[in-house]
Amino acid sequence: MIIAVLLVIAGCKKHINKEKDEISGEGGRTEKSDATCTPTMYSLVVDPGNTFSYMYKVSGSPGAGPVTQTPYFIGGTNQLITCFGVPITFASGITYDPDLDIFIGVTGDASNFPNHILRFTDPNCVTVTPAVIGCAGLNLDLSDIERDPVSGNLYAINRHPAMMFNNRIVRFDGNVVVCLPMSLPVAYHMRGLAFNCGGQPSVMDVAGTGGTIRRINKMTGGQIAFGPYPGNIAPAGAAFPEMGLHWDCCIGRFITANYDPIGPIPIMTDGLPTFLGGPIYNVNAGVLRYTVDFARP
Repeated sequence: MIIAVLLVIAGCKKHINKEKDEISGEGGRTEKSDATCTPTMYSLVVDPGNTFSYMYKVSGSPGAGPVTQTPYFIGGTNQLITCFGVPITFASGITYDPDLDIFIGVTGDASNFPNHILRFTDPNCVTVTPAVIGCAGLNLDLSDIERDPVSGNLYAINRHPAMMFNNRIVRFDGNVVVCLPMSLPVAYHMRGLAFNCGGQPSVMDVAGTGGTIRRINKMTGGQIAFGPYPGNIAPAGAAFPEMGLHWDCCIGRFITANYDPIGPIPIMTDGLPTFLGGPIYNVNAGVLRYTVDFARP
């Protein structure tokens, strides 16, 4: 009787560990999800009317419960403003570092603080520091900063279509931008970067209303796998819309939202391409503001 009970307990532990491995997505396993949990994330929003940047907290997704988006603030407002009272325009990426308990962001070429590193707890007191180029020949245009949940390293997209060398994933060493060895083709319009629970990075390569998920080797910066996202990631509008890409460990799929000020209201999706175990695709319109990036809580 005792032996039978021990065998049952061991079997349960093995099943639990197997489920954890499948959610992590490591070793080529199918990525699964827990349908009972609710996705949560932070969103970085740019107002197309004044180009100011704002922080929100999001709960839910089109396929996993109702979606709510509420302003994130400490005591003032949810607007990103320097500690000297200057509003930050066109922030292009945001992530959260649980070890330091701070948000870390970036800006690109279009910002009034072009290619700066942002650090803050309170959105109304953001420190801004210029990013330093750490590899010869790089032209900066930073976007979609993300923290690797395994190593703690920070990565971002650097976009500069004039040269293939500049179209790449970069890593941060403090404020220094370090180039990974491989660049990506100029034809890849990277508008979203996300890490899954096992530390595997992916980018969304956008074209019109659709996109392609491209998995990236975080040591070399090269592509290791790819497949089309199973539905639209933006309404008709811009040829290469800005967007936020998030991997949600709760539901085991990607979450997207777009920024396209010249087009219709933004759409939010959750989905999984076929090559990662899909197709899964759900969509809602008008539930989020114009989103440029997501951060894992």
